[in-house]
Amino acid sequence: MRSVPRSYLSWAALFCCPGLTLVATAIAVLFWGGNRTATALVAIIGDSLFLFGIYILAQGWIFGNKKRRLIAQGKYVYAEILGFPLDSFLSGKEHPVYQMLCSYKDPATGKEYLFHDGGIALSLDERVATKKVRVYTDPEGDFSDYYIDVASCISVQNEDS
Repeated sequence: MRSVPRSYLSWAALFCCPGLTLVATAIAVLFWGGNRTATALVAIIGDSLFLFGIYILAQGWIFGNKKRRLIAQGKYVYAEILGFPLDSFLSGKEHPVYQMLCSYKDPATGKEYLFHDGGIALSLDERVATKKVRVYTDPEGDFSDYYIDVASCISVQNEDS
């Protein structure tokens, strides 16, 4: 079964529902003979919100399928963790967002590949149990299509201890 990650569903609903509400309101106002200019503006805003929600949904579907496909193929390498720098593009003042940077040196070619996974809401420096992380890759590819399994390097610590 193909599905969309929950976070993408939430964001899509956040845009689609108000968008459809605005479009329905605009249609109702036009039906009862309201101001055409204002109604057209409301309809355009509603359409834009709805289409942006559909775009988010499509991105979630594509990302979810990519992740499942790479894991199902079963080819992975262990990359060395380089660190967790702050993602200045996604970070806000109160909510920092971190990336995971890691590298892998292909023993067959000697070429080094860099991987990054963005959107981590907290720094994982103190939670990392190992210095290596599992990276799922396309067996036929050149390591450009990958998924970093962040959970494979995190130690779960009991809150009581």
